[in-house]
Amino acid sequence: MFDSAVVLTPLHYVYLIGVLVILAVMVLRKDTPAVCIAFLFLLGVIGLGSITGGIMTVFNSILFAAKEFMEVIATIALVTALSKCLKDLGSDYLMMVPMSKIMKTPSVTWWILGITMLLFSLFLWPSPSVALVGAIMLPFAVKAGLKPLAAAMAMNLFGHGIALSYDFVIQGAPAISAGAAGISTSDILTQGRPVFWVMGIVTVTAAYLLNRKSMAATETVSAEALPEERKKVTKAAIAIAVLTPAAFLADILLMLAFDLKGGDATSMVSGTAVLVMCAGAVAGFGRQSLEKVTDYVTGGFLFAIMIFAPVIIIGAFFFLGGS
Repeated sequence: MFDSAVVLTPLHYVYLIGVLVILAVMVLRKDTPAVCIAFLFLLGVIGLGSITGGIMTVFNSILFAAKEFMEVIATIALVTALSKCLKDLGSDYLMMVPMSKIMKTPSVTWWILGITMLLFSLFLWPSPSVALVGAIMLPFAVKAGLKPLAAAMAMNLFGHGIALSYDFVIQGAPAISAGAAGISTSDILTQGRPVFWVMGIVTVTAAYLLNRKSMAATETVSAEALPEERKKVTKAAIAIAVLTPAAFLADILLMLAFDLKGGDATSMVSGTAVLVMCAGAVAGFGRQSLEKVTDYVTGGFLFAIMIFAPVIIIGAFFFLGGS
């Protein structure tokens, strides 16, 4: 016997209708923030019993969601700032070229491209990683005989699929899911590990098998010579190309050594990203480094806000339901 029963009120029914409407809009492949705002207003009116209460609920819910997401937003902003610095220095090119040298056949290229995307996405978030990996390695992949569509599938499945869903480094996406569900991020990563691995293995294997026929047709195509580097290789570019993976590898070792999880692990990654970015700006631009750091940080936050603006609105609705 239950000690108490949950009494459903009009507020619960309106929220349930809101969830169903949002799911229907998603199925229709339409954006949902406007729907979320409308139901935030309705919930506020019903819950607080006034029009003014509904208006205030819209803003307060969005403000609450923004605070909940701020850690993830700041992390994405700082790692994006680092990626912009790497691109300006030419360090990104130097970090990618060793991988391209072993991309000899379409089959090997598919896995190399995907695994590279996975590694970069774990530390730089999938969206900026697409720009880095795609711009540099995609031409090599196509020259090795890999079809552009197959390359896109590899990048998205490994990046936005595996790395984003089982994001144990930055822990951005798991933190969003955990916050909406009212549980800890570590619970999402621990309890959901079997789901993540089954999803990743099945989808990646299926995609590879679906493209295997087209790969076999071009298996005899050999990779052409690498194009000339886009810019002169500088000592700063080489130094930062070595420092960046070394710094993140040190982060992983420290996380394992001191059992850093959740916010602590995210702080390590974010702090490392911004420090390496500053080091790159000083090494590469000297007296202009102060302005460069400002530009990189500004660009990083603009990108992060652009990505998360609709997520904040949607999150506001579901956070309100949890509360």
